[in-house]
Amino acid sequence: MKLPINETLRKYENHISFHTPAHSGVVSMGEICNTRLDVTELSYSDNLLVPENVILESEREVARVYGTQNVIFSTAGATTLVHTAIATLANRGSFLIVGNAHKSVFSALRIARAQAVVFHSGNLRETIRRYNIKNLVITSPSYYGNVPKEMHLLRELRDSCDVKIICDASHGSHFAFSDKLPVWESDLCDIVIHSLHKTLPVMTGGAIMHVSDELISRARILFSERHTTSPSYPVLCSIEWAVNEFENKARAYYEEMYSLINEFKLSIKDTPFSVLNTNDFSRLVIVSDYDGGAARDYLESVGIYPEMSTDNRVVFIVTPYNMHELKSLASALINAPRMEKTPYALSTRVGESVITFYDEFESVSLNESIGRVSYREVGAYPPGTPLVYSGETISEELVGMLKLGQSTFGLDKGNILVVK
Repeated sequence: MKLPINETLRKYENHISFHTPAHSGVVSMGEICNTRLDVTELSYSDNLLVPENVILESEREVARVYGTQNVIFSTAGATTLVHTAIATLANRGSFLIVGNAHKSVFSALRIARAQAVVFHSGNLRETIRRYNIKNLVITSPSYYGNVPKEMHLLRELRDSCDVKIICDASHGSHFAFSDKLPVWESDLCDIVIHSLHKTLPVMTGGAIMHVSDELISRARILFSERHTTSPSYPVLCSIEWAVNEFENKARAYYEEMYSLINEFKLSIKDTPFSVLNTNDFSRLVIVSDYDGGAARDYLESVGIYPEMSTDNRVVFIVTPYNMHELKSLASALINAPRMEKTPYALSTRVGESVITFYDEFESVSLNESIGRVSYREVGAYPPGTPLVYSGETISEELVGMLKLGQSTFGLDKGNILVVK
């Protein structure tokens, strides 16, 4: 048979990586997670779904490093943990989604048939009371490395409004390891999800969920119903190794990275490109007058692969394992040709969006969808945050955005699902 996956990946295996997974393909995992360690649930290897021995011990070690009460490992990505978190709190009542959440949040809400509202702007406390919200889901940091301003309210809201809080911190698992990064407050939320492979040297699919003592028993049961019964032991090994590596070495890594990124900023100051100021200095967001997709295509043509592009931005995940490639990136930007300038952005949302879930749907072309009600969330991927929500009317503006040709989620072979 042909080997298209093998052949394609090997063709590009030497590219410069500023994307997930954060090991950038340069961390030697031969002794850490080789195929001899790819076992199943045996008498000595424990069971991820009901851990009692070595996995439970490792989860407790990781909880100690992060300063949290309990940790659950996942080898099926953070999406499994998002679904677990939503299910854990669904019995309490309605959810308020603060800002741009990943598409997995909405699919989990749909499966749970939960009442949900998306908060865009306004008075958060008043919104919680108006909709009788019992659970809050917040994403911090964002894909662009920013911590939402609402984070400082969470502790007070938990007490005054009796809400439980889920934080999707998929892109912030490194915050606990350097004082040059945003402050990691381990007790701020009831559940925190870290997609470790995004910023730590963990194999793809490695993620953890921090859970309070109050919720851990329910969370473990619901996790066991959602995670694959065939967990990857190499991924588990990489989780354990990476957290140990960062506990011991990350502070020095990020000191060096901080200097290298400042040097990078100076080196491109006379180019059309600049670095957007973000809360997480290691999340490099390059902006220009150029279309982000055009800038990304140019960089890929010279062997540099960023994490994503959108509008006039290109996003790079800088880690200890690719930070010395910043000189190559700077050189590419200094020598970049002129590019098209056609960024397209939707209007900024205000207020709230009430989500309505439906059972029946049909697939129609983008043009036919204008004025119809969307069955599910649709948007650009990455970052995986919706441009239209389930139950909202599809606008001509949205269709124009989707026709730009960038990678999307929520479509059906180019069509869009609408309510019958």
